[in-house]
This record gives sequence, structure tokens and C-alpha cells, in this order.
Amino acid sequence: MVNLSTKEWSCSEFQSDLLPCTHAMATISKCKRSTIEFCSDYYKTRSWVEGYAVPIRLVGHPSEWDIPNDVQQIIVLPPSWRGQARRPKRKRIPTTMERSK
Repeated sequence: MVNLSTKEWSCSEFQSDLLPCTHAMATISKCKRSTIEFCSDYYKTRSWVEGYAVPIRLVGHPSEWDIPNDVQQIIVLPPSWRGQARRPKRKRIPTTMERSK
């Protein structure tokens, strides 16, 4: 089921991707409407241009950073590591032929 007025499809693909799925695109073309109307603004060229319009500032070298003293004093350690969970190894029981050797 495709409802073009509420932009909802029964497969819920539009709700997750914000793009019409293939059967919705077929319905849109049969109704002689533009597919771009049903795409989210995030996928339109205007949004991409606006997103990159502001210049991106470089971070610079870490020696040039202004870090407050209380932040510098915080020591962050990696989490403690425990070995991977595995099945315990079974001890192999030697055969009678191996015992005689």
C-alpha cells in the first residue's frame, strides 16, 4: 500500500531511508508526479551545497590547542581486556594403541 498524501508506504522503507522504494516510485510515475517531491531534503543538492557553504576550519597541531587544565589532568585508560569467550578445550583421551607405545 502506498499513500502519496502522507508519504507512507506499507514496507516502511521510506520511513527508515527517507527515499521512496521501487514500488512507490512506480506509483508516483503512474500518477505523473515528480519523484523528487517525495525525497527527503537531506538528499537534495541544495542541502548539500548549504552544508558545505561554511568554510571548514582546520584543527591544527595538538601543541597549538588551548586545553583547560582540568581537562588535561583527566587520564583516560582503555577498558580492561578480558579474553574472548571460547569453549573449553577437551582433553583428548589417547587410544589403547597409543598407551602401549
